[in-house]
Amino acid sequence: MLDKAAEKQAYSELKELFLGKPDTFPKEYHNRFDAITAAGILAEGHLDNNVFDEMLIALKQGGYAVFATRTMYLSQYSYGTKIKELEEQGKWKLVKEITFDRYDKI
Repeated sequence: MLDKAAEKQAYSELKELFLGKPDTFPKEYHNRFDAITAAGILAEGHLDNNVFDEMLIALKQGGYAVFATRTMYLSQYSYGTKIKELEEQGKWKLVKEITFDRYDKI
């Protein structure tokens, strides 16, 4: 995927990074991004809820995390619990949530 992205010549930097270990998250990415998007990584057998800690580490103060997952994964992988915990701790706040049953019916 990185090779395909490089072919577009639209990115100033491309890096491969293994997610899921907040304690070893590279310092060069701390407080670096205004926004983070994630689609397809909050899925069956991919990442546990530590990835939300990494999102917070990488975001600048006031940054946005935009992500998508299936509703059932919110409970199955404790994503919903982690999201709520981080909000209760004041580490982020929910700006907007959109729930839909069929993505092809939006």
